Amino acid sequence: SGLLQVAPIGGEVPCEGQAFDGKLMRSSSAMSAESRREEEQAHEMFLDTCALKDKVRKAAMLEAYDVSKYYWEFGVFPQIARHPRFEQLTLAVIALNASWISIDTDNNTAEMLLQAQPVFQISEHFFCMYFAFEWFVRWKSFKRKRNGLRDAWFVFDSSLVFMMVAETWVM
Repeated sequence: SGLLQVAPIGGEVPCEGQAFDGKLMRSSSAMSAESRREEEQAHEMFLDTCALKDKVRKAAMLEAYDVSKYYWEFGVFPQIARHPRFEQLTLAVIALNASWISIDTDNNTAEMLLQAQPVFQISEHFFCMYFAFEWFVRWKSFKRKRNGLRDAWFVFDSSLVFMMVAETWVM
């Protein structure tokens, strides 16, 4: 019969080995030379698209990154660090801290923490203690401490905690 399928206008062109619903067209022997050339160019272009789709599928199937694979299997600190409640509590404290920063910025007129009203001092010390504790738990969870440098979030958190401790307790 010698019939070829072509994709509908605006439709997705299939990758090699895939079928699609489309209109039927006469065999390539019945096509003009120009039509065959256009179809061959379109086919080459869509092969690149198919390769791109394959790369995207392979990337989507990659294992999700999980920092806990660098943690000790057993122990108090890894158990705390892996616990979903610890993660939820940390996210809640981060949100509370973000809200508190706006209150502190609007209402605290003191230049130094020691000159601030007690409510501002207490809250600053609370946030600093919690974030230092959270960092310490995660640091103690690493089987090899240098693996903490492989985790971008841990490196970022380390710099934030370092600056917060320096600002709150050192300066």
